[in-house]
Amino acid sequence: SDDVLGDDFNVVGFGVDPKKHLSLVQQQAWLAMGGKFLQINARGQEARTDCWEDLTGELFPKHAPVGHIAVIRPDRVIVDDAPAAQAQQLIQQCLALLG
Repeated sequence: SDDVLGDDFNVVGFGVDPKKHLSLVQQQAWLAMGGKFLQINARGQEARTDCWEDLTGELFPKHAPVGHIAVIRPDRVIVDDAPAAQAQQLIQQCLALLG
């Protein structure tokens, strides 16, 4: 939803917390350039107050593989995506592009 993403660059974790796969330095650099972090879980996946849930089941697994992260621009264009294990490389590349 547009309300969830806002008008910022977002690192979205699909079923994963993207911050857990990034160094503290990378997290700080992303926040310093005005970016946000967002986690969206499949319906029934761990319930936490700091993440969103795909209640309709439309997102998972059709459009977003669980365990992936994506960098999304404010205009909702996906800059890049990768498995969460490659999050550090993905953020380095995106920060270099945006820097």
